[in-house]
Amino acid sequence: MVASAMLERAGYTVEIAGDGMSALHAVETRDFDLVLMDIHMPEADGFQATAAIRAMGGNKANVPIVAMTANALMDNRQACLDAGMDDFLTKPIHREEMLAVIGNQLRSASAASDVVIPEVVEIEDRQNDIPEEPQPHSTVLNVETLGQFERDVGSDNLMMLLREFVEEARTLSKDARTALAGRDLPEAGRLVHSVKSSAGTIGAAELEAISAKIEAACLYENRTVPSRELNDMDNAVEDYVESRDKSLDPSPAVIGAG
Repeated sequence: MVASAMLERAGYTVEIAGDGMSALHAVETRDFDLVLMDIHMPEADGFQATAAIRAMGGNKANVPIVAMTANALMDNRQACLDAGMDDFLTKPIHREEMLAVIGNQLRSASAASDVVIPEVVEIEDRQNDIPEEPQPHSTVLNVETLGQFERDVGSDNLMMLLREFVEEARTLSKDARTALAGRDLPEAGRLVHSVKSSAGTIGAAELEAISAKIEAACLYENRTVPSRELNDMDNAVEDYVESRDKSLDPSPAVIGAG
């Protein structure tokens, strides 16, 4: 969602696959210049999907694949490269880094095929030339990160993407509860991981921290998550909505005439 908005703003045409099997079907039936491969996907994860693509043969097997994961450890990066991926991006996504990596991969591929690489044109809003007053620090909302996100995706897309994130976070939290009730810790961890990744990109600092804690409990500590921690995550979503709205649309002070 976030990466696609950034790429479309930079001039790329993007198609989104909801899970690993959908990604494989898309690559099998259509031609793409590059695949951004989320490591944590349902149906087939990024490693399985990459292996299947590399086994297709012909030009499809050689499509550049760039991994996307919130795990920045070197051994995870090496695991992606060993699995046949060409490069590696960590979440939260940073626009400049993503465009640089994709541009490098497409330039390498263009030596053997006709690949059109959009020229990335920075669109500056003149009001950005006015120095901003320092914003108070908040554990709920990172104003600087939210401001960077707005510049990355454009003001016209901002509220739509933020609303989509909140609805998705609420759904993922509900699904994580269901997974935990069935003692499916890997699935719960994957769902919460998705919340954490996007939260970091849009400045939901508190939500990102709580999600990371729950993800670690599910995937690395192999323990059941208390309902209190899940309630904290739900509350963090609503706290973010309140803080975000105040930050983006502050109500002016009005002095009434007596």
